[in-house]
Amino acid sequence: MRERNLIVLDLSNGRKQALTASPTPLVTCGTAEFIAQEEIDRDRGYWWSPDESHIAYTRVDDSGVDAVERFEIGADKVTVITQRYPATDRPNAVVQLLVGVVADPKTTAAAPVIVDPDSSTDSYPARVDWFPDSQSLAVQRQSRDQRRLSLLRVDARTGGSKEILHEQSDTWVPLNDELTFLKQTPRFIWASRHRRPNFALPTEQAARSLRRQTLSRYC
Repeated sequence: MRERNLIVLDLSNGRKQALTASPTPLVTCGTAEFIAQEEIDRDRGYWWSPDESHIAYTRVDDSGVDAVERFEIGADKVTVITQRYPATDRPNAVVQLLVGVVADPKTTAAAPVIVDPDSSTDSYPARVDWFPDSQSLAVQRQSRDQRRLSLLRVDARTGGSKEILHEQSDTWVPLNDELTFLKQTPRFIWASRHRRPNFALPTEQAARSLRRQTLSRYC
């Protein structure tokens, strides 16, 4: 990270490639915003593809978030700090997920792809992983009221997304930190705390490849 932008450094030759260009101090690329760090337990804002040809990253626009003052208390003085703070029922930062291409020095870098551009601003990109083939992202998107969690498969080339499954509750759905891709078969493990998670299977092939494994409640 340098001056709110994402920079790639080639260790073999020292070449630097700027993947982003933040237009204002209120737009930051490649970092986790306040909500992600404090409420979602996500402390990073970029993810390399397994083959290192692409990098997914967040673009955070804080211009619509309220500016508030807080006190920073030191040993000999108190400093008033102005910062952007997304208070309850007030606007949050606008967070976009993009995919950039790490270009060969002899070629022109392609424009980054915006992931799921029509997604609601009332949801968070809570978890981001890559499928093993480096062609797709596995994005967990959580609604702002935290009652719905969707797992999306996102095409890294087009940004188009398809919901693989979702879980919904009248009260709260926890985030999933146990998404595991199997090495010897094109399947993955999705652990659920709900008895009846709602699996939205987009194709017959996906329906055949996905199996629900029920574990003891005491495991």
